[in-house]
Formats: sequence, C-alpha cells, structure tokens
Amino acid sequence: TVEELAAAGWDLDQVMLIDADTSTVINPELNNAGEFTLAAGQNLQLVFKNTQLGTIVVEKRVIGFDPNETEFAFASDFGPAEFSLSHNGRLASGTLRPGQYSVSELMTSSPYQLTDITIVGGSGNSSIANRSATVNLGSEDSVTVIFTNTQIPPGFFKWDPIYPVGIGAGRASYASDQRLTASGDDQAADEKSEDLTGTNELTGNSSFNLFQTN
Repeated sequence: TVEELAAAGWDLDQVMLIDADTSTVINPELNNAGEFTLAAGQNLQLVFKNTQLGTIVVEKRVIGFDPNETEFAFASDFGPAEFSLSHNGRLASGTLRPGQYSVSELMTSSPYQLTDITIVGGSGNSSIANRSATVNLGSEDSVTVIFTNTQIPPGFFKWDPIYPVGIGAGRASYASDQRLTASGDDQAADEKSEDLTGTNELTGNSSFNLFQTN
C-alpha cells in the first residue's frame, strides 16, 4: 500500500494504478492507501491526482452616521446558507473547490441603499439590481466580495433598487411631509409637483427630486 497524506488547501481526486510497461490502467479508482499486488518482474505506477482549492471572503462596508449599528443579512451557496455582517465585518468560506459560487445581500428595511459590489482577486460579475455577486473561483484563488451600503439621510429620495438612482421609471418611498417634483419627457418638460405619501409608482423618462414640505 501507498498512502498520500492530507495537504492543506488540496483535495485528492483520484488514485490510479497503471502498468508502467504498457501504460495500461489496471485500476482507475484505487482507494488512497488501497492494497495492490505486485507480481515478479512487473513494473507498476501509482498516479495521485489533486486539485488545489480556493477561498471566498465576503466583506461589508457601510457609509453612514452609525455604520456599526446595523446588521445586513446575506445568503450564499458556500459556507453558511444565511449569515449577517455589520460594518467591517467579514465571512471566510474556508477552502472551496474551483467552480462558480454566488452570494447576495437580502433586502433590508434600514435606511441604507446598496451602492456598490466589488469583486477583488478573481473573476465574476455583480449586479446591484439583483443585490448579488457571482464568483468564478479558480484553483488557488483568494477572492474577496465587498458589499457597500450608503445611508440615505432623512428627507432624501430613495429608489427601489431595481432601478437606477434618480432616472427613469421606478418606485419611491417617502414620508407624508415630503413633496415629489418630477420633470421630463412625459410631462412635456413641464415641472409637476404633487403632495404624495407612502410608496408611489413613477413612470416615464423623467428625473425626480424630493423636497420637504415643512
């Protein structure tokens, strides 16, 4: 028997027993430290195949008045299925096999808007609209995904995250003592002001500003 000892950051994928004279594979799936028989005059070769692992770290950045007071919930398909992070918090995945992994920040009722998702040290893509990042993790990669939220001061206009800030169709949330002023193509460039409360749907190619009424 021959055994490969565990090595940090590596997975043992396969052990093959090969006839070294003919290159014939005798056993393609020999167990690690598995027994084999060597006949007189026979030359055998043991081939150990390994994959180097990678890691993903999720970090949280918060821009606001009390950034350490709010926790943000996340979901991932690596590590914990759900976890929470506050400002400067981080979660490390541990070692992962190469592949595609995703992590997303769940919706929150706090006065913070997701403003940036950055992938550092590897490839992938992110979407603020979907509040998620996809990482293409390679061997030996150490990838960090940074989610940044910015606090919205009282009296400022808050967009639903599926739309760009300040332009186009969207949904606005604001208090009863605020007034929405909208101008754009669908108002024939005329400014229109309304006293609105709660959550309202906005349509058209317009830009919007929100003002306090008192």
